[in-house]
Amino acid sequence: VFSLFGIFSILAGVLLIFLIFIMLATERKSEMGMARAIGVQRGQLVQMFITEGMLYDLVAAAAGVLLGLLVSWAMVGFINNLVNDVTGQVGGALGAQSGFFRFRFNVAPVSIVIAYCLGVLLTFLIVTIASWRVSRLNIVAAIRDLPESSVTKRRSWLRRIFTVAIGPILIAAAIWLLFISGLKLGPALAQLGTSLLLFGAALTLGWLLSLSGMRADTRNRIAYSLLGFGLLIVWTMSWERWSALLGVNLLERDPTVAVLSIGLSGPLIILGAILVVMYNADSLFWAISRLLGGIGYLTPVLKTAIAYPLSARFRTGMAMLLFAMIISTVVIMSIVIQVTQTLVSPDDERYAGFEIAVNFSLLSFFNPISDLRAEIDRHPDFAKEEVAAVARIGHSNVLVDRVRVDHVAREESTVARTLELTSINGEYIEQAQKYYTFQLRAPEYASDADVWQALATRNDVAIVSPAMLEDASQFGDNFDEGGEQNRYRNSFDLRLRRLPGVTSDLGALPPIELSLRDESPDRQAKMTVQVIGVLAQNETLAGGNFQVNELLAAQLTGAPPANPTFYVKAADGFDPHKVAQDLESAFISGGLNATLSAESFATGQKVTRGVLRLFQGFMALG
Repeated sequence: VFSLFGIFSILAGVLLIFLIFIMLATERKSEMGMARAIGVQRGQLVQMFITEGMLYDLVAAAAGVLLGLLVSWAMVGFINNLVNDVTGQVGGALGAQSGFFRFRFNVAPVSIVIAYCLGVLLTFLIVTIASWRVSRLNIVAAIRDLPESSVTKRRSWLRRIFTVAIGPILIAAAIWLLFISGLKLGPALAQLGTSLLLFGAALTLGWLLSLSGMRADTRNRIAYSLLGFGLLIVWTMSWERWSALLGVNLLERDPTVAVLSIGLSGPLIILGAILVVMYNADSLFWAISRLLGGIGYLTPVLKTAIAYPLSARFRTGMAMLLFAMIISTVVIMSIVIQVTQTLVSPDDERYAGFEIAVNFSLLSFFNPISDLRAEIDRHPDFAKEEVAAVARIGHSNVLVDRVRVDHVAREESTVARTLELTSINGEYIEQAQKYYTFQLRAPEYASDADVWQALATRNDVAIVSPAMLEDASQFGDNFDEGGEQNRYRNSFDLRLRRLPGVTSDLGALPPIELSLRDESPDRQAKMTVQVIGVLAQNETLAGGNFQVNELLAAQLTGAPPANPTFYVKAADGFDPHKVAQDLESAFISGGLNATLSAESFATGQKVTRGVLRLFQGFMALG
């Protein structure tokens, strides 16, 4: 993430260095013109600027390395305080000491040398490009301090060939990226190919218009305005949404190129907007003045103010691009931080109404608690009326021999696959039906309540999460309709991850049966389980993709799940914080620790805000 946000800082630094040398050249334009008039060669002028730039470069790179070390030391201290503050709260709940994480500031001399050399080389490259550009001046225009556009330039044959060829080359590269590589590229690469096509088309159009004898200002306005509008359209519109509305699935999401999309979208949107504004500023001013009915005495002032930046479009555009990139990145980070700060408490759906999460310390080894509800009911010193519900959630693995969908065997293999069962008790089901709904139900169940009731009372039914649908967007598919070679990710991960033939667009859930058996070779327990519902929520408190009641899991595996997770709901009229304290006091011998869900959520939010502030500080330094 630091690398991603660091891209914007590096780009801003590159633009700033380039702009500084352009401004230095502008200040000494007459001096350079007179030097060229008395016999100084263009190469010598480039050497002068490169030498000056390298002096700045060598000193500034050393200062930058020292400043980077200082900032890194401060960042390590900040991360230490942040992490140990959080682990102190968690460790206190688990009976451990705080501060058991320690980040140490460590500097490798090789890293310092590499950082210094990279800074010097990058700056040298930028200085060389800027020096080459400023050396290409017209002697008469430089001495008289005239704009370069007012003097006819003679171009070498090599540059004329480059001007003609660069447009078609970019167009050919764009066509290769879009079509020869295939259309299944994902939005980011498709937008990149379209952007290359726009650049190539704009350069080719400018060259074609130059053959017609059109003025340079006019043809540049036409070509670069079209380029700017094209970049804005390509990078600001949601092409995935339009593809879905039109029923065309040309662009498939590829999360592996998401960073590319984020890194390119901002600079290219800014570039498009600047091109539109810079090459149409006078037209925009004319339209605004006519729309407002004239600005009176401010008209000559505004015209003069606009005329000066337009006389040096390149320099003005670079300055606008620099400021726009800085402001956009700071605004993005500020919005992200503000959004996270608005989430001060978790929603009820996240925890299904349970306010207290229970975990156990190492002391539980001597007096383990496998059934918290039974322990509460039999404990003489605990007020049972304080607790309204206790959820018990367990996880165990079973083997799948066969999957039948709509009475057809879809998945059957000589090698059984593993399926993780998430077992839930009746009190969890009673709470869950208040918060979780189903997007698909078996036809024999008229309502969501009927599905939950069947799950609580029957030992042969299950519900699944949307992640098990065949059209779910998820990594790690272990089989595919394309063939047996794609059926498993690898021979060491034979897990059932999807229900073949079951998609979210089905009106009703078809009959789905799974033949399950215990992993242990000593047990011969086998069961046929019917899937009767697909949850609408991707995440539930139970967390598993295949949920059954705990009686079914115990019958299949021969034992209750090991190390279950407990959640407690306080009764109406009782403070959850006091209930948590009473639970810890009553079951201290079992190593029970009770944590409020809201406090855990706040701790997570604190970590998130701290990391985001770290990013914001990193961006501010850039």
